[in-house]
Amino acid sequence: GTPVQFFVTDANENYNIVRTQMQSVLTGQVQLSRMRFRAEFSLPDPGFELEQKERAIGETGRRGIFRPVDAFVVRYGHFKPRKLLKAIAKLQVPVWISSPGFIEVMLSYLGAEDLHRAGLRHWLCMSGRIPDDVRAEITSANIEIHSSYSSEEIGSIGAECREHPHHYHVSASNVVVHPSKETIVHDGVTCNRILVTHLHAYATPLIKYDLGDLGRVLHRCPCGFDGQTIADLAGRVSGSLVHADGRRSAFIMQNRKLVEIGGIKQYRARQVDYTKVIVDVVPEGDGSAIRERLHSYLQTVAGPGIEVELRFCEEIDWGGAAKRLGFRSEIA
Repeated sequence: GTPVQFFVTDANENYNIVRTQMQSVLTGQVQLSRMRFRAEFSLPDPGFELEQKERAIGETGRRGIFRPVDAFVVRYGHFKPRKLLKAIAKLQVPVWISSPGFIEVMLSYLGAEDLHRAGLRHWLCMSGRIPDDVRAEITSANIEIHSSYSSEEIGSIGAECREHPHHYHVSASNVVVHPSKETIVHDGVTCNRILVTHLHAYATPLIKYDLGDLGRVLHRCPCGFDGQTIADLAGRVSGSLVHADGRRSAFIMQNRKLVEIGGIKQYRARQVDYTKVIVDVVPEGDGSAIRERLHSYLQTVAGPGIEVELRFCEEIDWGGAAKRLGFRSEIA
């Protein structure tokens, strides 16, 4: 529970760059231009910014190991998907790097074929579990999905199995994964906290470091991969509902559903005790048109035994939080 300060050196950066490039070689993306999508707290109209980055990537680019490729960053806030797609379609970038939430929002207004026509061929999913309906829609448009599990402190931890979704082959050249002795039941599955030892921590050793995530550690994958595999990755411990008997369950507000309800600028949900979740929402207008539908949906997400209190406000007080999380349990 104590925040950790960690240090890095140039060796960390060079190792991560080379490892990422070699992963791109294996997946056939090394010579493809790429675009990373990053969420921002707020941006002026039209709600997004497009920037082209330096073409040479670290030592591999400077030393001529790989031919430099075009790289772009899109920062987005409260944006209009059709306007954003029109801007990026001119570039025809085949590799998109984003959270599943971003693609969810795009698919609320557009079809996967529209994304394909805009250039998307490989989606590198970061920071979240891909909903099954989103996965099915994206793959139906002949777009490959490459999902990975990583952290800022460690870098690559695992890559999702192509045959068995939600199973991550551990990056054995970078980490060793240890399941905690403690077990936690999450949505009926017995999980452990995920602890990792970083094999390339050149400045600050990280040994059996608690990432704060839940999952199961297998000795091999059902596909036949004979190595550590993480399954049933449930995300942050603090990102799940806590019940009085010690069980945990997911509290996932799907972006597509929130877009369908409409009229939401910003939201934050907090579990304040075992039976109550408070959801603060900054609405468009006074919120009266969406209150009933939104409350009904949030109550379905919370499940039986949890009361949802919906509060409309002009602004959410995030305090000094570095990350504006959509949900957090304050009794985790």
